[in-house]
Amino acid sequence: MDKDIIVDKLKDLLNLVICIAIVLAIAYFSGFLKGFTPADFQDAFNNIISYIPGINKSASNSRQGGVSTQGSYQPSRLSESVLRGAQILPIWRDMFASNTKVIFYVYDDGTDDKNFHYTLQNYIAKSPIKTSYNVHAYTVRRFKHIPLAEGGHRKICNSLQECNAQRQKSVDYTASRDLLERCGKTMCVINPRNKQFVKLRKRDAREAAIMLNSLRNW
Repeated sequence: MDKDIIVDKLKDLLNLVICIAIVLAIAYFSGFLKGFTPADFQDAFNNIISYIPGINKSASNSRQGGVSTQGSYQPSRLSESVLRGAQILPIWRDMFASNTKVIFYVYDDGTDDKNFHYTLQNYIAKSPIKTSYNVHAYTVRRFKHIPLAEGGHRKICNSLQECNAQRQKSVDYTASRDLLERCGKTMCVINPRNKQFVKLRKRDAREAAIMLNSLRNW
């Protein structure tokens, strides 16, 4: 590709980013996005770059406030939006407020996926690590039937302030649910005290056992 074309495309991209930033700034300071904090925008940025290959994740994590590598695992910070969303439903509130690290995953008990669940459960029950974790394992059916929180975007609001509050609640709920859906595909260890989590790279009971041992004293 011609060098001038590349430069032009980069300029267009930069202009687009600037325009988006200006629109967000206007919306934020005009009250339209009132209720969203700068930390929420930072969390959104971190979530976006986490899906982009080739980005230096350690550099991003260094801006998250004391997130340090645990063995071969790099914890990620739980966003403020996720933590707020976890307060909406008691089933999540208990998990994110636990005094013990939490193991979370979702499994299909009608397929071979249940082998991961039972193998991991048996390992934890017979291992010294059982005192270091609380296990929150859900079947696919049970997880899908967790009720939506009351209110949110479905409730009619009577003022801009009320609409912003409801929109914030919906965003927070969605952030929590999205995180748990991503974690459910493999497994996550959540550390409520540090407000951090580590996601298992692939659904494998042996790899999960290694990770749990590595994070035992985290």
